[in-house]
Amino acid sequence: MKNLIRHSRNAALLLGLSLSAHALPGDPPSLLPFEGRLVDALGVPLEASGLNIQFQLYTSASGGVAIFSEAQSVDVTGGLLATQI
Repeated sequence: MKNLIRHSRNAALLLGLSLSAHALPGDPPSLLPFEGRLVDALGVPLEASGLNIQFQLYTSASGGVAIFSEAQSVDVTGGLLATQI
């Protein structure tokens, strides 16, 4: 029983240390992962090679000012795309 309590305490300590290590402040990431799904009007997944997409980030959800804009050429397979902006 003592061994079980000691192992549980050690596991809780390791979990706490692990979680706190991920919460350390630092520089923000330089790239933002983006994943999307593209379908046509009937819900059929699209296929495209070299599809040009314009990404824009705004200061608010409605009526904001664009603070970032970038065009990328992405491949869409089975309606799915993934890139980093």
